[in-house]
Amino acid sequence: MRNQVPISLIFFLVTILCLCACTKESKTYKEETKLHVQYLYAQDVEPKSTELDYAMITVPTWTDNKKFQPEDAKWFELSDSDVASFKKKAANVIGSVSKYKLSHYYRQYLGYTLAGKRYLMIHFYAYVTKQYHEGCLCIIMPNPYEQLIKNKAGNYNNGMMLFDYDSQKLISSYFQ
Repeated sequence: MRNQVPISLIFFLVTILCLCACTKESKTYKEETKLHVQYLYAQDVEPKSTELDYAMITVPTWTDNKKFQPEDAKWFELSDSDVASFKKKAANVIGSVSKYKLSHYYRQYLGYTLAGKRYLMIHFYAYVTKQYHEGCLCIIMPNPYEQLIKNKAGNYNNGMMLFDYDSQKLISSYFQ
């Protein structure tokens, strides 16, 4: 998890390069290219993979660029052991709050302090989208270390769990 900053930098650089590579103004280029969207479901990823767990590295925004509330919270970086510990807590309670197993979800971990009390929120989402155009070498995906991913509910519910960081007790949970 400590190598997250270079990953976000890579996401940023690749996105910039892709945007530059895909900005041809030719009308025929725009007419000939088609947008493709691929859905990458968490349930299709190896269950023991760390590719399902993302500790947020910055004050998060939603994929539509709206800031995450509460605004007066102070964010703190989570350690690998924090993520592992709260992943175990989530695995123990998920069956009572969701109809799906933990492996059904990608998970984003956010640590914050509000009014002197520390909290850890786990945001759950079932899939991420990967977008690309024919004739363009770029792939556009949200950065799970910086953006909270929103899914359309459909058959895949999304949710969150809020824990008291110090006691590691579940305070609340919500799943669609």
